[in-house]
Amino acid sequence: VPNYGKTFTATREAMAACRNHRVHEIIATMWGDNGGEAVLNTVWPGLILFGQAIYDAPEDDATIDSRCKGLTGLSLSGFLAVEELDLLPWCERPNLKTRNPSKYFLYQDILLGAFDKYVISGVGEHYARWSSELKRLAEGGEYAPRIREMLELYAQLARVLSVKTELGVTIRKAYKAGDKAALEAILPVL
Repeated sequence: VPNYGKTFTATREAMAACRNHRVHEIIATMWGDNGGEAVLNTVWPGLILFGQAIYDAPEDDATIDSRCKGLTGLSLSGFLAVEELDLLPWCERPNLKTRNPSKYFLYQDILLGAFDKYVISGVGEHYARWSSELKRLAEGGEYAPRIREMLELYAQLARVLSVKTELGVTIRKAYKAGDKAALEAILPVL
């Protein structure tokens, strides 16, 4: 899941520092999030911002939005919707500490509960809402095929997380209460 908040903050600050110190040769790097988990097409907004900065062109969100639409068909807000998978209601914005709950919830073993302390009521609803929104975006625009695939992938990730994030907590609660009916009701979800 891309972290546009950090990308935009770091790029703008770095480019301002480069201008102030008269640095003329600047490169941009992209990180694949620990092994290439991030979809390559998520880089467009950051690359556009970098390009605008390199050529002393406007760096405002409206310009970046226009460029995103022109190059991919997807608006800046459409790209930013993907980031919502890591911007849970209690997370700060921008996500400068690079918290990535989508990742640790996805990889967590639901019976071990290593990250269950971060599961609060409504997390599943957060992911369900963004799954629907990303699916709506994927179905509703004239995008480059890879952009549509990106939105569909993140919609599916959000759908999985909408079920999985609270599942371990629910299982543990039912197990500790000895509620076999509740445990049996969870089986179809698994």
